[in-house]
Amino acid sequence: MLFTSPAVDGAVPDSPPLVQLVFDQPVVAGQTSLSVRSAGGESTRLGPVETGADASVVRARVLEELPAGEYRVEWQVVARDGDSMVGDFRFVIGSGSVLSPGGGGTETQGALSIGLLRWTLFAGFALALGGLVGDWLTRRTAPRSMAPEPWLKLGAGVALVSAVGLAVLVAGGRS
Repeated sequence: MLFTSPAVDGAVPDSPPLVQLVFDQPVVAGQTSLSVRSAGGESTRLGPVETGADASVVRARVLEELPAGEYRVEWQVVARDGDSMVGDFRFVIGSGSVLSPGGGGTETQGALSIGLLRWTLFAGFALALGGLVGDWLTRRTAPRSMAPEPWLKLGAGVALVSAVGLAVLVAGGRS
């Protein structure tokens, strides 16, 4: 899934006229389901689930005016290649509404630290790979005193620390 309307963990001022999900690949029209429930578990009446012209957009009209509060969208689609995908996300209606902690399928707690650790892991791998390539090039063309070994060691160290940090967060259930 690439995008949603309403946005994942987002807020809208008024009841949305439709719920829409955009995928990165076409889905099978007859094998899609979409539902919206309030925080109390009450189902919202939706129109028939439709797919867009290129079959990568799934949408359903909201047939009733929704009051301010928190809602969960649950969806299931089957891609044309046969992969079944299931998920859910939350959104709120109203400017004063806030998402309740721990109530959704899209986890945002710890997202900043996980994102930062993923980027530093990537940077560490990039430094290490750059160090390896630089070392290989300097062995062929330059004297050994110009070897980029420090970048290799720095990159490997950054990647190791990031990988350990991610492992700790994932083991703690904050993925």
